[in-house]
Amino acid sequence: MTLREQLLSNPFFEYRGNIFYQKNFRQNNSFERAYLKLRTREGRILSDDAVKMLPDVRESHPNKREWQMRKSSLREVIRSVKKSGAKKILEIGCGNGWFSHNVMTSAGAEICAIDINETELVQGARVFREDEELSFAYANIFSNVFESKNFDAAILSSSVQYFPNLETLFSKLFELLRVGGCIYIVDSPFYTSKSDAEEARKRSKKHFNSLNASEMVDQYFHHTFDDLKCFNYSILYNPKSLTSFFKRKVCRVSLSIFPLIRISNREKFVNA
Repeated sequence: MTLREQLLSNPFFEYRGNIFYQKNFRQNNSFERAYLKLRTREGRILSDDAVKMLPDVRESHPNKREWQMRKSSLREVIRSVKKSGAKKILEIGCGNGWFSHNVMTSAGAEICAIDINETELVQGARVFREDEELSFAYANIFSNVFESKNFDAAILSSSVQYFPNLETLFSKLFELLRVGGCIYIVDSPFYTSKSDAEEARKRSKKHFNSLNASEMVDQYFHHTFDDLKCFNYSILYNPKSLTSFFKRKVCRVSLSIFPLIRISNREKFVNA
């Protein structure tokens, strides 16, 4: 049974407008309103034609260099997904679905892309409506609506910073992943110390306030590598390695400034 067939037969969802809506889920949309206001003021709400082309953007695009970096992250994820043989993937916080679309196309995988940002989810469902292997869902990841041990991989692309507790998040994702599956954390900042995270929090607050989006201050979380220490994680790409630093600073290669992290689906380490 395909992933879409599973969702169509799932009693917790109703299907309309190319989106699987979780039944009886009435999310408080204050986060969506604050998030969309911020993205609009940052110039990150794109037209359908622009979304369809991502991660490629016009030469004149104000965030062109950032999208070049995200393109490099996408390539690394696709390479790892292909190598692992993952065929059923869950993306959490998919937004307009550009990342899932590209992974689906290049890795030959079926993907369920979920979010509680209905505005961009509707856009993605519209733009990528011909992608039969890509299914969009408006759902709460912490609800027990997805079949357990059904996915080979989970992707958090520029979204992990909107979750306050990583242990709670990963524990839920582990329930949904098959043995040997993994979680990819892409294009999100991680800090080496609590003091670094606190300084970043102050910068974020200043940024949000400057855009009159102070509601986001309490919706954006600054995680450290210590938050991952109980999990079996590896860094597939380290922006601070000598090689990456040389390529970015000297060769001017557009590599991400954020690490690419993979967490394997195993229980937390137990001290010997």
